[in-house]
Amino acid sequence: KARNPQLAIWSQYQRANYKKLQNGDLLPKITERKIGLLNLVGFEWNCSEYSWYRSFEDLLDFVKEFGHARVPKVYLHNPPLTLWASRQQKNYKKYEKTASSFDIIITENQIGLLKKVGFEWDVSQDLVDFKISKAL
Repeated sequence: KARNPQLAIWSQYQRANYKKLQNGDLLPKITERKIGLLNLVGFEWNCSEYSWYRSFEDLLDFVKEFGHARVPKVYLHNPPLTLWASRQQKNYKKYEKTASSFDIIITENQIGLLKKVGFEWDVSQDLVDFKISKAL
């Protein structure tokens, strides 16, 4: 939930107009000057990508602590990480099945990063997850 709803709405409006400009809108409602100023203050144009990398940082912390990237289905220390890890597994399965770039919800770069840390793609690790969660 946004702490400042007006700012959240304004930010969404800026992102939508930026996207229209990127897609070739001939009458953009955002100027290059405004884009430059927003870039100067670190405005995040793609929130979902930013959120993905924040969660990936959490995964890296998990790997540092436990020596593996097999996030259990129940991890009380960071429940959002378990949801994120599960979503990555599901997104990867969809990625493997689809040929359309329109349906892709996980990028090759993200897949590569997850593979580098030994992320567990097989969601049938319930028994292993249960044992790990008991140990935590």
